[in-house]
Amino acid sequence: MLNNQNKITNRDVAQEILKRGAYELSIGNYSDALAHINRAIEINPNYYEALMIRASLIYPIFGNYQGIIQDYSQILKINPYNHEAYNGRGYAFSLLGGHLEAIRDYNRALIINSENIKTYLNRGISFAAIEEYQKAIADFESVIKLDSQNADAFNNRGLVYSYLHEDRRAIFDFTNAIKFNPNHVKAYLNRASSRISTGDLISGVQDYDIAFKLDPKIAKEYTHHYEKALLELQSKHLYETTNNVEEKIDNLMDKALELSDRGNHLEAIKYYDLLIEIAPRYAMAYNNRGYAFFLLEDFQKALRNYNIAIKIDSQDIGCYLNRCALYCHLERYSEAIEDCNNILYIDSNHAGAYMNRGIAFMKLNKLNNALSDYNRAIYLDSENADYYNNRAWLLMDIGKYYEAIQDFLYAAKLYLAEGNVEASNKIMNFLKQFSE
Repeated sequence: MLNNQNKITNRDVAQEILKRGAYELSIGNYSDALAHINRAIEINPNYYEALMIRASLIYPIFGNYQGIIQDYSQILKINPYNHEAYNGRGYAFSLLGGHLEAIRDYNRALIINSENIKTYLNRGISFAAIEEYQKAIADFESVIKLDSQNADAFNNRGLVYSYLHEDRRAIFDFTNAIKFNPNHVKAYLNRASSRISTGDLISGVQDYDIAFKLDPKIAKEYTHHYEKALLELQSKHLYETTNNVEEKIDNLMDKALELSDRGNHLEAIKYYDLLIEIAPRYAMAYNNRGYAFFLLEDFQKALRNYNIAIKIDSQDIGCYLNRCALYCHLERYSEAIEDCNNILYIDSNHAGAYMNRGIAFMKLNKLNNALSDYNRAIYLDSENADYYNNRAWLLMDIGKYYEAIQDFLYAAKLYLAEGNVEASNKIMNFLKQFSE
């Protein structure tokens, strides 16, 4: 009979299985390693070391981010002061797009250990992902204070500056990243993009070439930037044969508009890029490029372009109208109203601004304000079918059915006169059903 001192416990069994799993992991047999470590945890669900190995080393290989979150949560029940567990769980959340959850975990990790470089880097990336750019910059600067030669911190801060269109500062940071890590492929690629943005096409292409030599696989992800740079160099060379800058601008704008009219918005954007390279203060180019991005449903890039256009020319009503439409699409109605106010400050009789502001007021359930704006829009443009149609629906909402029907009938008449038979029939069918 075995005495208590010689008794084999479940923990002993789990420990032996864990050793076997660690060995399989060390020789690259990841599936076998996972099977052994799973078995160890089945025997001892609170096996701290096994949970740490599975969460930090094995599940990442298989992309099992939910598993990582569950394991780190169990680890934190056992040891709520494990800052690496908070950092690891936060990183898993970020990979699943849960940046707010990630930031909460990074905050907890930094309360426990305020000098953890990896946590500051990760939190900075999540702040950048939710467009909290100043907070992201602050985190990367915290890393630089702790480690003045941290290449990743300089690279990440440079990326944020590039998002903010501060390309000179971005290039400075990417250059420092390369200085401290000459093999930092992404720093070369990012610097290439920023150099192209500032018009330094040759240096940009040179950076891409270096990146391709260092790591063709990573650099391949940026091929479209490389091809864009070559296209721009080629176009720039072609345009050097003429000194007529206005002709260059007109030709590029015409080509971009032609491509957009055909629905080829990606190609149109390439020409807007070239146009902006030649005329970087041309607000209409940014406005049109923003609209192309809007049609491609890349709303953040659309907004950035509209913002630049308005910054260049704060009197361009078309830019405000496009940004207003985007804000409405994003359900940011207060900002849409502000853009309409800006338009009306420039042109107090702009019917479209009153109509768009009325739509935004209606979405905010400010029906009296909406009706007032609809009335003003129709006073200024009394033959616009959409305006009557919009007012009719608002009148229906507030119970003024007779007035609504009159607006519907007049809208149907105007649509028919325009040749929009479908819209006219749609209204008449609705009125028929309503009368029944």
